[in-house]
Amino acid sequence: MPYSNRVLIIDDRPEDGEAIAKRLWEDQIPNCFVRFDEGILNNIRNKFYGIRVVFQDIKLISGSGVPGNSDYGAASQLLDALLEENNGPWLMVAWSTWAEDPEQGHQYAQQLFNFLRERLPNGKKPRTFLVLDKKPYTIDHDHGVVRSDEELGSSEKSDLLTSIREFYEQSVPVTALTQWEQNVGGCASSVINELWEMTADLDGDREDQVIGLLKKLSKAQNGRVGEDIAEALHGLLSSLLIDRLTYSVPESIILDDKEYAGSVNKVNTMLHWDGHGYENVNSPGSIYAVPVDSEFTKYFFEASEDNYKGFIYANFIANKGDQGKSINEADKDENFASNVRLVFLDLTPPCDHDNSKAVWRKMLLGIKVICSDITEAYTKHMKNFGYLKKTPIFCVPDTEFYFVFNSNLILTLPDDDDLLNSFEYIGRAREQLLRDYVAWLGGMITRPGIVSVH
Repeated sequence: MPYSNRVLIIDDRPEDGEAIAKRLWEDQIPNCFVRFDEGILNNIRNKFYGIRVVFQDIKLISGSGVPGNSDYGAASQLLDALLEENNGPWLMVAWSTWAEDPEQGHQYAQQLFNFLRERLPNGKKPRTFLVLDKKPYTIDHDHGVVRSDEELGSSEKSDLLTSIREFYEQSVPVTALTQWEQNVGGCASSVINELWEMTADLDGDREDQVIGLLKKLSKAQNGRVGEDIAEALHGLLSSLLIDRLTYSVPESIILDDKEYAGSVNKVNTMLHWDGHGYENVNSPGSIYAVPVDSEFTKYFFEASEDNYKGFIYANFIANKGDQGKSINEADKDENFASNVRLVFLDLTPPCDHDNSKAVWRKMLLGIKVICSDITEAYTKHMKNFGYLKKTPIFCVPDTEFYFVFNSNLILTLPDDDDLLNSFEYIGRAREQLLRDYVAWLGGMITRPGIVSVH
């Protein structure tokens, strides 16, 4: 079932939208009716996110004749303007007198659906469509306006509500995902309520007390209170949300036994890699590329392509009896400069970032490797060597790559954004992957070792 603020109704006639809205209200489902007119695109102030059902009129442009591209284009433009970029999947319910044409069947609904699928961005595309015929509820049982709520009989209202309910849970996987989506909203409300209730018994204006509490929390998060507390407050509230969400008890979800046919590397990318470019990206998990001739490399080797190769071969091809063979294989790579790059990963604790205590940034040196038959040499014997650790393979957008880090190559850099911004920002390891590397590195650093005689 769709949850709070998850239903849109789009129509050019208020009476037609009201008929759907009032039936949804009977089931306590909040919804938003957007009346289409020629000026609507210039008056949209806020975008919607998390919309899961849209009751969409097919013929939005007035005039005689059957629906066509002008109607479909109007729907596409409006939906593109209304929905957030990453809204996600939604069901199109074609609520129209043209939804079930006596001669054409669902042809116009199918045409509208195809039009939207072809033109809307990926995060705004409908996943499928169903039809809901308006004609039984119009004044002329044809293409006229829908009768008012007072004019509709109780049996007609009941029939319309029954039809709407059939659309609530059409997709098992979407229902599973929206259950989690609802849980997120519930946990966020719980956090807000708990913070609000902390001021219940305090003297003075309650809103002033909440302001004081938010400032105190922001200072605890960042170590200081600036004029704008948004970043610090958002970080703290997000951590509280994650804690409650992790320990909430979801409803049972039982899915059929199906196989996923897509790329597991793209799944791993979604789980562990953030390749978006941001301003002020210098945060835990950030990965930067190190060019051959940078000031940075002179501390390791004299800047040249051969020395660059030699450093990578010595430190990232596992040192075993056949290391020479692996190096020979890797050395056949005619595109070495583009296939293998020296990088470093920011492991500075998040609390040091948040509290502005990071005088030095803790970095772990590694390489980024573009996947190919030749570059397999870098990981062929790695499982036997604990000081090297490889990430999952990522795929962005169709280029597959991975990282290898060496626990023996730890360095520190001054906490200087200008210095870090002089390196090329590649992306960010997401939290779970970052924690895994921090734990691995901690184990490597603190392992006691023994002295033995053989």
